[in-house]
Amino acid sequence: MYQLTNLLEEINCDILEYAYLTEDSFHGSNSFKLWVPKIMAPMPFGCPKSWNGVIGKIFLNDSACKINHSSSINFQNHISVARHQDKDFEARADDTGKLHMGQQFIVSFMNHNPKDCRIIEIM
Repeated sequence: MYQLTNLLEEINCDILEYAYLTEDSFHGSNSFKLWVPKIMAPMPFGCPKSWNGVIGKIFLNDSACKINHSSSINFQNHISVARHQDKDFEARADDTGKLHMGQQFIVSFMNHNPKDCRIIEIM
């Protein structure tokens, strides 16, 4: 099945981007589910979710060279992003150690690649 993440190879993001936490999370988690407006603007911000969509006819090949492809595509409104190993976000957490949905982060994309992302700071 075709994954939406394959489309990310064509998106050029800046080295540093804003991102927003999509669910309450423990401050010491190794990764967080984030919504990054620059690469996910068409996706709704909210609790992390995944869903399937249907692809219509996208190829107009002759039946002799017909392409067999999946008719569905996976979507999600977040990416899971690792926390840089030397970062601790305890100072921004509440009494229970949680960071709350909507918390703003700064993330780093190595060589502008959306598949190589790390959290570097919390706002």
